[in-house]
Amino acid sequence: MPRIEIAKTITERNLSVIPSAFIAGDAVNGMYVIANRDDKLILHVKNADAVEHTVTILEDVATIAGDLVVVIAAGAETLIGPLESARFEQSDEAIYVDLDASTSVTLGAIGLP
Repeated sequence: MPRIEIAKTITERNLSVIPSAFIAGDAVNGMYVIANRDDKLILHVKNADAVEHTVTILEDVATIAGDLVVVIAAGAETLIGPLESARFEQSDEAIYVDLDASTSVTLGAIGLP
């Protein structure tokens, strides 16, 4: 099955942000967010599980910085980023997100101006 899209909420400067729509994590198929080369985005991850989980943002194969791995504590939410699409955008204009497990993990994305 293909990766599952995380909907992105676009923000504007000097305005409040309406929280992005959250989607249940999919550790089997993986997740993605559509990006443009100049985009910066924040990934909002909620872990309602009783154990910590790991989120991995896969780097573009052309960069040398490596994947970004973030551990989300049990019962916590974390904002990851801003993520620069120049580092993480894949050839299909998506940023790939992998999870160690799907249990009680939800994700949303916020695009920055």
